[in-house]
Amino acid sequence: FLQYAEIYLDYCTILPPIPGSLGIKGGSFNVARSHVFKMLHRYLEEQHDLRSWLGNQELCTIQQARALLCELRSRYSTLDEEQLQMRNSWKDDSSWYRRHRQSNDSDAEDSQPVSLEERKKLAKLRIQALREQRLSRA
Repeated sequence: FLQYAEIYLDYCTILPPIPGSLGIKGGSFNVARSHVFKMLHRYLEEQHDLRSWLGNQELCTIQQARALLCELRSRYSTLDEEQLQMRNSWKDDSSWYRRHRQSNDSDAEDSQPVSLEERKKLAKLRIQALREQRLSRA
Protein backbone atom coordinates (compact mmCIF):
# COMPACT_ATOMS: atom_id res chain seq x y z
CA PHE A 1 0.00 0.00 0.00
CA LEU A 2 2.94 2.30 0.50
CA GLN A 3 3.82 2.03 -3.18
CA TYR A 4 0.25 2.98 -4.12
CA ALA A 5 0.55 6.12 -2.03
CA GLU A 6 3.86 6.93 -3.74
CA ILE A 7 2.31 6.43 -7.18
CA TYR A 8 -0.64 8.59 -6.15
CA LEU A 9 1.72 11.39 -5.08
CA ASP A 10 3.45 11.07 -8.46
CA TYR A 11 0.09 11.65 -10.13
CA CYS A 12 -0.56 14.60 -7.83
CA THR A 13 2.70 16.13 -8.99
CA ILE A 14 1.80 15.65 -12.66
CA LEU A 15 -1.92 16.46 -12.37
CA PRO A 16 -2.47 18.50 -9.18
CA PRO A 17 -5.96 19.21 -7.84
CA ILE A 18 -7.36 22.65 -8.65
CA PRO A 19 -5.29 25.27 -6.76
CA GLY A 20 -7.08 26.86 -3.84
CA SER A 21 -10.08 24.57 -4.18
CA LEU A 22 -10.15 23.80 -0.48
CA GLY A 23 -9.00 26.95 1.23
CA ILE A 24 -5.99 29.18 1.47
CA LYS A 25 -3.84 27.12 3.86
CA GLY A 26 -3.20 23.66 2.53
CA GLY A 27 -5.50 24.37 -0.38
CA SER A 28 -5.51 21.68 -3.00
CA PHE A 29 -3.09 19.55 -0.98
CA ASN A 30 -6.01 18.80 1.35
CA VAL A 31 -7.45 16.65 -1.45
CA ALA A 32 -4.21 14.69 -1.70
CA ARG A 33 -3.92 14.51 2.10
CA SER A 34 -7.35 12.90 2.44
CA HIS A 35 -6.49 10.26 -0.15
CA VAL A 36 -3.11 9.54 1.46
CA PHE A 37 -4.87 9.19 4.83
CA LYS A 38 -7.17 6.56 3.37
CA MET A 39 -4.36 4.66 1.66
CA LEU A 40 -2.18 4.63 4.77
CA HIS A 41 -4.97 4.14 7.32
CA ARG A 42 -3.81 0.65 8.33
CA TYR A 43 -0.30 1.93 9.09
CA LEU A 44 -1.30 5.22 10.67
CA GLU A 45 -3.45 3.39 13.21
CA GLU A 46 -0.19 1.97 14.61
CA GLN A 47 2.01 5.02 14.03
CA HIS A 48 0.20 7.76 15.94
CA ASP A 49 2.98 10.31 15.55
CA LEU A 50 2.91 9.98 11.76
CA ARG A 51 -0.89 10.18 11.75
CA SER A 52 -0.64 13.45 13.69
CA TRP A 53 2.06 14.68 11.35
CA LEU A 54 -0.09 13.99 8.27
CA GLY A 55 -3.08 15.65 9.94
CA ASN A 56 -1.04 18.72 10.87
CA GLN A 57 -1.81 21.72 8.66
CA GLU A 58 1.91 22.49 8.52
CA LEU A 59 2.33 19.43 6.29
CA CYS A 60 1.05 21.01 3.11
CA THR A 61 3.30 19.90 0.25
CA ILE A 62 3.78 16.73 -1.72
CA GLN A 63 7.47 16.72 -0.76
CA GLN A 64 6.53 16.65 2.93
CA ALA A 65 4.09 13.81 2.26
CA ARG A 66 6.89 11.91 0.51
CA ALA A 67 9.09 12.42 3.58
CA LEU A 68 6.30 10.94 5.72
CA LEU A 69 6.10 7.94 3.37
CA CYS A 70 9.86 7.52 3.56
CA GLU A 71 9.73 7.50 7.37
CA LEU A 72 6.87 5.01 7.36
CA ARG A 73 8.71 2.74 4.93
CA SER A 74 11.86 2.85 7.08
CA ARG A 75 9.87 1.83 10.19
CA TYR A 76 8.40 -1.22 8.49
CA SER A 77 11.50 -2.21 6.51
CA THR A 78 13.30 -3.33 9.70
CA LEU A 79 10.60 -5.90 10.53
CA ASP A 80 10.83 -9.50 9.39
CA GLU A 81 7.88 -11.48 7.98
CA GLU A 82 6.83 -12.87 11.37
CA GLN A 83 6.85 -9.45 13.03
CA LEU A 84 4.82 -7.99 10.15
CA GLN A 85 2.17 -10.68 10.48
CA MET A 86 1.77 -9.87 14.17
CA ARG A 87 0.82 -6.27 13.36
CA ASN A 88 -2.77 -5.11 12.91
CA SER A 89 -1.77 -3.37 9.69
CA TRP A 90 -1.11 -6.77 8.15
CA LYS A 91 -4.71 -7.92 8.58
CA ASP A 92 -7.12 -7.77 5.65
CA ASP A 93 -9.81 -5.92 7.58
CA SER A 94 -7.55 -3.06 8.64
CA SER A 95 -8.03 -0.95 5.52
CA TRP A 96 -9.96 2.33 5.50
CA TYR A 97 -12.65 0.86 3.32
CA ARG A 98 -13.32 -2.15 5.57
CA ARG A 99 -12.90 -0.50 8.97
CA HIS A 100 -16.60 -0.47 9.86
CA ARG A 101 -17.47 -3.90 8.54
CA GLN A 102 -17.92 -6.63 11.07
CA SER A 103 -17.69 -10.08 9.66
CA ASN A 104 -20.05 -12.62 11.06
CA ASP A 105 -19.06 -15.98 9.61
CA SER A 106 -22.21 -17.71 10.87
CA ASP A 107 -24.38 -15.25 8.92
CA ALA A 108 -22.33 -15.80 5.78
CA GLU A 109 -22.76 -19.55 6.02
CA ASP A 110 -26.50 -19.37 6.69
CA SER A 111 -27.35 -16.83 4.02
CA GLN A 112 -28.87 -18.10 0.81
CA PRO A 113 -29.12 -16.20 -2.45
CA VAL A 114 -32.29 -14.12 -2.36
CA SER A 115 -34.42 -13.65 -5.47
CA LEU A 116 -35.36 -10.23 -6.74
CA GLU A 117 -38.95 -10.69 -5.63
CA GLU A 118 -37.85 -11.64 -2.09
CA ARG A 119 -35.59 -8.57 -1.93
CA LYS A 120 -38.48 -6.34 -3.03
CA LYS A 121 -40.70 -7.87 -0.35
CA LEU A 122 -38.02 -7.33 2.32
CA ALA A 123 -37.50 -3.73 1.19
CA LYS A 124 -41.24 -3.03 1.41
CA LEU A 125 -41.32 -4.49 4.92
CA ARG A 126 -38.39 -2.29 5.98
CA ILE A 127 -40.05 0.79 4.51
CA GLN A 128 -43.31 -0.01 6.30
CA ALA A 129 -41.45 -0.51 9.60
CA LEU A 130 -39.70 2.85 9.16
CA ARG A 131 -43.00 4.59 8.43
CA GLU A 132 -44.58 3.08 11.54
CA GLN A 133 -41.57 4.09 13.60
CA ARG A 134 -41.78 7.65 12.30
CA LEU A 135 -45.51 7.85 13.01
CA SER A 136 -45.05 6.55 16.55
CA ARG A 137 -42.56 9.37 17.26
CA ALA A 138 -44.98 12.05 16.06
